[in-house]
Amino acid sequence: MNSKKELEILILRNFLGDLREDEKKILSQWLDASPENRQHQEKMLSSWQDGKLFRDWQRIDLQENWEEIIEKAQQEQTKTLRLRPVLKYVAAVVFLILCSVWMVNYYANTSIANDTPRPMAVLLPDGSQVWLRQDALASFHERSFKKDRSIEIEGEAFFEVQKGEVPFIVLADEGKVEVLGTTFNVRENESSTEVLLLEGSVRFSAAGSEQILKPGEGAISDGRRIQVIPQVNVNSVGWKTGVFRFSNQPLREVMEVAAGYYGFSHEMSKAVEDLRVTAAFNKNSLSEFMEELSFILGIEIKATENKLTITKE
Repeated sequence: MNSKKELEILILRNFLGDLREDEKKILSQWLDASPENRQHQEKMLSSWQDGKLFRDWQRIDLQENWEEIIEKAQQEQTKTLRLRPVLKYVAAVVFLILCSVWMVNYYANTSIANDTPRPMAVLLPDGSQVWLRQDALASFHERSFKKDRSIEIEGEAFFEVQKGEVPFIVLADEGKVEVLGTTFNVRENESSTEVLLLEGSVRFSAAGSEQILKPGEGAISDGRRIQVIPQVNVNSVGWKTGVFRFSNQPLREVMEVAAGYYGFSHEMSKAVEDLRVTAAFNKNSLSEFMEELSFILGIEIKATENKLTITKE
């Protein structure tokens, strides 16, 4: 009995006190074979004892299928079938279901999506943090995350990664980012993946090649090649940091950049969208941001709920 599934059934049966002596010996030998095996048993029993597996099991309607179970058991037995063999068959079916439910819970992905206009902060199991931009999605294995530190991203996300012996890996459609501890931004869409590095060092792999990035650098891949961005524009991560630097940029671009941080939608008249803005902002409140633009451009900004309307004074 060497398969992982069979051994997991033995663990559950042992927990309920239903193992024969020969089965106990098999389980004991497997547990003594490595510390990892004992850790695996502890995780299974912890899941059982906290009630999660039992609650999941209760949602399975065994009564509805009871007659089918009994019928199959009878087909396996002789005409002198006694109650104990039938119950053993039923118990085996139940343990298979329990084991399957445990495996689904243990290996299932945790997916978190941000459907709000403001950045969403997510604390990962290893202490690292990720901020999801609007419409971004993060998926990872919560129970095994500390061991594999792997996360899949759709959309745009900003990371602050705790240092650790296990590399932290971000997976996107057109590339992979591998780090030990750093601060960086990943933007993924249908045609490309972009990485912008603020602190530390990352290895960006895509299109059969890789690029080591230094702080202030970035890289983008379209699935065919990696192109290095020698200097990251601070506004590219302003949606998370709240730090913006504008130099003679049209107002329409300024509002698009700032919208990611402040979480507003906006509309403006044709008369103001090409007005040029030279200004700096460092985590200013929305009211301060509006007042500054109004003063330097001579415009009127009205706020209603999460929408700004901009016109010429």
